[in-house]
Amino acid sequence: MSKQATLLITLITLNVADVATTLHGFSIDAAELNPLFSVNLIPLKLLLTVVYAGIFVAAYKFCAAKNVPKGLLALNVNLLVLVGIYTAVIVNNLTILTIIWGI
Repeated sequence: MSKQATLLITLITLNVADVATTLHGFSIDAAELNPLFSVNLIPLKLLLTVVYAGIFVAAYKFCAAKNVPKGLLALNVNLLVLVGIYTAVIVNNLTILTIIWGI
């Protein structure tokens, strides 16, 4: 499996974990930090993650076929940054849940 495929799977997994930890936080009266987040938008959030993955794959194949190394680099950096951001989001969610649980 390529590094990009691993990162795409990680990104999708992190988004699902974000939804799960956020919903659990709501169930124990935690607040959402993202003012744009709404429980009603969860399906759209997850759909957009999958759409992003599809666009990434298509763009990556295009850049590879046309030999556009700067495009490949930009795609890789973008994906790595998104995985980093969602990793920070999950760490934040778990930290808050841990504080609320009193652990």
